[in-house]
Amino acid sequence: MFLLFVLCMCCPGCLASGESGGGTLLAIYMVGSDLESEEGAGTADLLALVSGFSAPPEECRVVVAYGGAEKEGWRGMRIASITELREDAADGEIGNDAYFLEEYPGANMGDPDTLAGFLAYVDGFEGYGQRYVILWDHGDGYRGFGCDEVSGDDLPLDELGAAFAAGESRYDIIGFDACLMSMIEVAGVLEPHAGLLLASEETEPGSGWEYEPIGRELSENPCMPPEAFGRFVVDSFMENPDDKKTLALIDLGRTGEALAALDGLGTTLRGEVENGAFEPVGRSLWHAQAFDSIPSEGVQTSLDLTDLALRLQQAVPAAAAESGRLIAALDRFVLYARDDGLFTRTGGVAIASPRYITSDTLVEYRGNATVSPAWDAFFDAYVETKSRDAEAPVLAPTGDGRTFTVSDNLAVAEVTVAYCVETEDASLPIGAVPVAPDTAGRFAVPGWDGEWYSLDAGDGTGLLLHLVYEGEIGDGCAVYSAPVEVIRGDELSRAELNAYIDPATHESELVLEFYDLDDAGKPAPWAEGWDDDSLLPGDHLTAYSVVDDESTECPERVALGSITVTETTRLSYGLLPVGSYSYGLIAEDFNGNVAWSDPVAVEVV
Repeated sequence: MFLLFVLCMCCPGCLASGESGGGTLLAIYMVGSDLESEEGAGTADLLALVSGFSAPPEECRVVVAYGGAEKEGWRGMRIASITELREDAADGEIGNDAYFLEEYPGANMGDPDTLAGFLAYVDGFEGYGQRYVILWDHGDGYRGFGCDEVSGDDLPLDELGAAFAAGESRYDIIGFDACLMSMIEVAGVLEPHAGLLLASEETEPGSGWEYEPIGRELSENPCMPPEAFGRFVVDSFMENPDDKKTLALIDLGRTGEALAALDGLGTTLRGEVENGAFEPVGRSLWHAQAFDSIPSEGVQTSLDLTDLALRLQQAVPAAAAESGRLIAALDRFVLYARDDGLFTRTGGVAIASPRYITSDTLVEYRGNATVSPAWDAFFDAYVETKSRDAEAPVLAPTGDGRTFTVSDNLAVAEVTVAYCVETEDASLPIGAVPVAPDTAGRFAVPGWDGEWYSLDAGDGTGLLLHLVYEGEIGDGCAVYSAPVEVIRGDELSRAELNAYIDPATHESELVLEFYDLDDAGKPAPWAEGWDDDSLLPGDHLTAYSVVDDESTECPERVALGSITVTETTRLSYGLLPVGSYSYGLIAEDFNGNVAWSDPVAVEVV
């Protein structure tokens, strides 16, 4: 509490010269972390903000707390206004000169008292009609925000709530220039402290929001209403050239209404699960638009709540009315939402996904977040039920040997046809496409002559990819993902290679979604040093197949090969390289248990 006391004592207490109701106060809490120490991303955004900003402080005042990075001038925390930032920016670097209002060398920006102290400092500037707080750093959805690189500390949702609750102020907007923070779990914590939430459902590109136009717009229109400002930030973010972007403006005043509708739906769904109607509920959860989804690593953070409600409305007749009420509530809850078109469906706000949560990790999840009593009870019942399922599905051949009935002791999640390349040691999957049952509920193994996608390097060499079907976006393109590693320069990162393929022409767009492994070996939704999500000439790309390892009950990554990307590298469709291949059906249940049909051999000569 010492830091909070010091900051309050240092509070300037000055008043804006304008009357109450005019002008804007913009406060940015920038936890630099590795984004600054490795990429200079914090510096870049502050330089952009300074370049676009021109308003006098009585019309628009900017106060920035920056620090939390292993870099000179970024350890601890500094507070600066636009004046100090402009002076500091003269040499193109923030933090390397003594231009600041306050400095706290020992501050931990992952401590709620530090955030509370900064908010108390900001609250000393009175008389502004609009008051915005932007939290800048890594986001991890329901797990929280920020990572002070010096201390290794972050801000879980309960600590975020405590920091805002320490003061009596209510802000017009709380925004997260961070990954994954547009979740109903986040809204439930922040609802008492702001009118609007501005955040992304998906992971954000490393460059984040567009601060030069934000600074310019606030300077030209310092009295613009909060909703107009929020919409402007969403639209300007969509101009960012990177792919896989979402951003939404949420009316926190409608949080209670959305939670009440979700609670009613949870009551019905729990009854369905406990009464044996597991499959339609599970498939809705399985196929809803997912975020921070890395299938090869067993990661999926959240699901789009509107898409989930729409699927439940169609799949679970007993829950149709409650799903409809939730859809209507979400329509009022989300004021404005956009994405860049590379998603099957986004409605603006997400909810935690149970796909990879087990009974063993449920306690960890519940320690991070709650939603509403009945939804939480359903979520827990769903996870506990699927986690008890240790039996694989059964594929029973019919008379022709190529058609199967598929059953499971609990429920079948998905049936796919898998294509494999045969090596001396194993069959390695290189593709998976869902298969629909016939009118009798049977699944047939379709014929295959060895044609599939591969990455053509443009120099006569090619690379097999483990492309798994993920869904379809609005323009009819099929979405596939493949696990890869990329060496760019002297840096290596894991990634999912997302392929958006026109099924009629096989033309495609390729987008890399980078991630790193944290100290515990778990995927983290960010990567150091990557600004461009395209395949670039000179990239060294290694593709992997993911196979089940029965000895460890974990998927194993096996390298399929490597290429160096050229200007002409593209995804091509046609007969695969000479070799031995096979294909067959895979049935998977909701707990990840898998069964294969007998493989059908294919020789490409």
